[in-house]
Amino acid sequence: MPPIKVIDGETADVQGDSPPLGFGDHAAGDLLGSLPSMNRIEKAFGLTSEARVRYGDGDFTVLSAGDFVRCAVTGEAIPLPNLKYWSVELQEPYASAAISFKRYVETQARKGGR
Repeated sequence: MPPIKVIDGETADVQGDSPPLGFGDHAAGDLLGSLPSMNRIEKAFGLTSEARVRYGDGDFTVLSAGDFVRCAVTGEAIPLPNLKYWSVELQEPYASAAISFKRYVETQARKGGR
């Protein structure tokens, strides 16, 4: 799972290795990485809120808290612990490697690339 940094713009700002306020001795990525992908309440009610995310090279940063992001191609909800594929250039998440590759080919064709 890629490292996750949680930023609450109103109360905390993550800089370097210091954890955001309210997380005690644990960094946000440590807490989120140790959680199961779904708990009993999430299973009963489904994913409740969409996160805003900044996609980087090899990791992503959660800008506003949420349970999931939507695949840019299919619209499918992707729980944050399951998010593995995204485009840094387009700032888009994808549900699978195949969808990611298809989107890459489409964008290269529009650019007149390969």
